[in-house]
Amino acid sequence: MQEILTQAGVLVPVIIALAKVAKTLNFPTKFISLLDMVIGMVGSYLFIDTEFKYQMLIGMVAGLIACGAYSTVKNTAQAVKEVK
Repeated sequence: MQEILTQAGVLVPVIIALAKVAKTLNFPTKFISLLDMVIGMVGSYLFIDTEFKYQMLIGMVAGLIACGAYSTVKNTAQAVKEVK
């Protein structure tokens, strides 16, 4: 179980990076969270060895975590810039 969580944790920065690349390629920003989940599910399917339903769930959660983490860092950075 710990190995699965570690692998899922490694997916998060990869998802963030791929979503950032998609944004630079003019992917519609309103669909980025959906793209994050799809990337997470594909990555989970390819790299996490467990039952399919758990792979999909882990991938969706990793995608949503990536989306939320990126958004949090972005909003915090904007708030810090506004204070200065």
